[in-house]
Amino acid sequence: MQKEAEVAKWYWSGVRQLIPKELGFKGRKKRGEAKDPFNVALNIGYGMLRKSA
Repeated sequence: MQKEAEVAKWYWSGVRQLIPKELGFKGRKKRGEAKDPFNVALNIGYGMLRKSA
């Protein structure tokens, strides 16, 4: 699990560089912690995927 966490850090760090700074994305946040529009959109999308599975 530690390797997965390390890779996730690198991945979201790369995503952060691609997202416009105006969106305020500083890293991946879980449900309830998300304040920026990108994290909120991710959480909605993940929620929809969970419901359809």
